[in-house]
Parts: sequence; C-alpha cells; structure tokens
Amino acid sequence: AADGRGVLWVGTKAFTLYGWSDGRLRSWTRQDGVGAHTLRSLLAARDGSLWIGGEGPGWVARMRGGRIEALPVPKGADYFRGMVEDAAGDVWVGGTHAGKSVLLRYRGSAMTDESALLAHADHPVTSLATTADGSLWVGFLRDGIARVKQGRALLLTTDQGLADNNVATPMADGRGWIWCAGGADIFKFHVRDIDDLAAGRTAAFQC
Repeated sequence: AADGRGVLWVGTKAFTLYGWSDGRLRSWTRQDGVGAHTLRSLLAARDGSLWIGGEGPGWVARMRGGRIEALPVPKGADYFRGMVEDAAGDVWVGGTHAGKSVLLRYRGSAMTDESALLAHADHPVTSLATTADGSLWVGFLRDGIARVKQGRALLLTTDQGLADNNVATPMADGRGWIWCAGGADIFKFHVRDIDDLAAGRTAAFQC
C-alpha cells in the first residue's frame, strides 16, 4: 500500500511491517505492537492512518503517528485479507472464522460485525471494493461475489452468469464496470446489469 505522504508499506511474515520513504526503510515488529505472524492486507486511509489485517492469529490494527493500535475482532478469527474505505470513512474488513466468511465495519476504533449480511456465503472473503453508488463488493473463495447495498446483500455466482466463483481483487473502473481476477482469467461485468438482476427485471447477466 502507498499513502498520501509517499510512504510505501509492505506487510510480510514473521510479525514485520516495513515502511519505505525518502530512501529509508523502517520496520515495525512484534515489540512495536505487530500482533499477527503474516500481514495479509494493508489500507492507507484518507485520514492518514494505515490499517493492517493479518493471520496467525486473526488481527486488525490501525497505525497513526507510527503507533500501532490493535482493534477488536471476533474471538477465534482465522485471518483478515480484504480492506476498503467507504465514502463515509468507515473501513470494511473481510476475512474468515472457522472457514466461514467474516465482514467487519469499523467507525474509528468501534467495530460492528456485519457478517450476517453474508449468510448465504460459506467460504472466506478474499477482497473488497466500493463503488460510487454506495455499494460494497465482496469477493469470495468459491462463492462468487456479493453486492451489499442499503443493508442487503445479493450473491452473484456462475448460476447467474458470473465467469468464475473464485473472485479476487474486484476493482471499479469509474465507468460502471467491475473487473475481477478469477481462478484462471480476468473478467468484468456492468453494474447496471446487476441493478436489473436485483430489481427482478432479468434472471442472469453476462461477463
């Protein structure tokens, strides 16, 4: 991840986070508050903070001014690997607990468990994205992708026309298309087609 101050952040194994800036490399380790063996996700938020998700154990933290603050997570969480900031400044974090999908929303340091929105998904969250209409897009391992909008989730799989049920790194291009990396390919679909599906105007869509 890269932040607005030009710092390049790299998460690694062995409880270590690196920050590269102005030709200098600095590290943060377990002694500095890194609480997960493997750092799987990093998010540079608009307020200048760095959000960190990890595994071994499942761990979420926020770093401000060089100090790491561990944040609440569900007990026994396995790992967190998807992070995104929405238009309101809330940070969404996706992961897994006992093989099931986990979705958390943070407003500052306060956590709300939104996993019930993903009740129809049985596999871990791989990645998250947002679009200008306020939708949250949640990619899954083997469960396709879900759109969460206005408190409701719509699960999209190959049954409706998705190209692959393994979805990683969904990205919105600003022109209405959502691009995804699948298990063996890259594909896209248009948001208006998902609107039609959600409204019952169609029963399927094309990638």
